[in-house]
Amino acid sequence: MKKKLLISSLFLIVAGWGLKPLVTSAFAKTPPAIAQVSNQSPNTTTVVQPQVELLNAGNAARQTLRFQPAINAKEMALMTVTTDMEMSVTGQPASKFKLPGSLMTIEAMATKIDANGDIQAQFKYADADVVSTTDTPEEALAAMRRIIKKMVGMKGSFIVDNRRQTKAFNVSLPRKIDADAKQIIEQISQSLNQLSLPLPEQAVGVGAKWRVASPININGINMMQIATYQLLALQDGFAVFDVNIQQQAAAQQVNQSGAPKGATVTLQSYNSQRQGQITMRLDRLIPIRSKLSLRSNSQTSTTNERTQEVTAIDTKLTMDLALESNQ
Repeated sequence: MKKKLLISSLFLIVAGWGLKPLVTSAFAKTPPAIAQVSNQSPNTTTVVQPQVELLNAGNAARQTLRFQPAINAKEMALMTVTTDMEMSVTGQPASKFKLPGSLMTIEAMATKIDANGDIQAQFKYADADVVSTTDTPEEALAAMRRIIKKMVGMKGSFIVDNRRQTKAFNVSLPRKIDADAKQIIEQISQSLNQLSLPLPEQAVGVGAKWRVASPININGINMMQIATYQLLALQDGFAVFDVNIQQQAAAQQVNQSGAPKGATVTLQSYNSQRQGQITMRLDRLIPIRSKLSLRSNSQTSTTNERTQEVTAIDTKLTMDLALESNQ
């Protein structure tokens, strides 16, 4: 049973609480919005933009920050993620696991800039893999690698305004893909509709701080997200941002495909904090570098539908992300 619970937890991380924040953190963006993900479909969904609240305009040397990437200039970034998990089951001593590391290469390119400043762009997963650890069951490792490898070569497109707020997003999935893999890849891909951090409309200087608060849904889990950004440095088109993103979720039932058969999973509580720094150029789509850390705590209960036995699971997750792009 413990092995099944571990595998279930690994799927939960892959499906939304690990790789989802992983990709979102990499580009440190606004709260997720609904994006079109379809099997070889060209359809695009319009995205509702969250409100950016300026808290502090910064020093007197202020300027209006806007992005304008070069057209048809391919950008590439390598994203590395390491994850540690501590899990206790129904009051038993906690077990610690070092989860497989994740490696992902992402390519992006701006294809057109409209008269109003909107940026049309394309992206592709050039490569993706997991790095084995001795703590991970082979069954879980193989399942994670099988799903992540299906992302290689997957393409999509998006439109963001010059403040890096998403206006439309599209990604195409392979026609032949199983339901579990589709659900997980959809969640990972939807995070790319946030491909950057949102800038305030007003002119700002070093020290400026702004906030985006929004209810979000990650893999069917409703939660509140509050993202706070601060401009630490600005010179010659280079900007350094401090990022702090907090998420909280109340008790709710979880429809999780990786759960053991015949079990009902209920999320009792969830909270996380993601913080770090991001360095960007205003003429690029992808950050030059990112270093971010995620710390999360969750309490779930799994009910055996046949015996009505309830198993309580407490999970602590630590995730460190590093992103480096070609300059």
